[in-house]
Amino acid sequence: MVFGFRRVGKSSLIKAVLNEYAPSNYFYIDLRRFEEGGYVSYRDFVKALEDSINARVRSRRLLSILSRIRGGVSISGFRVSFSWGGRDRGGCVC
Repeated sequence: MVFGFRRVGKSSLIKAVLNEYAPSNYFYIDLRRFEEGGYVSYRDFVKALEDSINARVRSRRLLSILSRIRGGVSISGFRVSFSWGGRDRGGCVC
């Protein structure tokens, strides 16, 4: 976990480290957009995860990895299921 005052570069530091050591093996979700609401609903979290996946899925390698997922993935009590159509066209079923 990284703590610090606003606007000192925490997110930039995290992204730089991830890009250096795991350039295609992570999803970054910026939860600051939920600050004003006081809580993050399941639907909002899944949408943020879907947006993050969609931003990264342009990579053929990542698409190949994701297409091998059968069933779903559970993260901290949130479950995301993937449904793959005919020719490896992917989508998030939430």
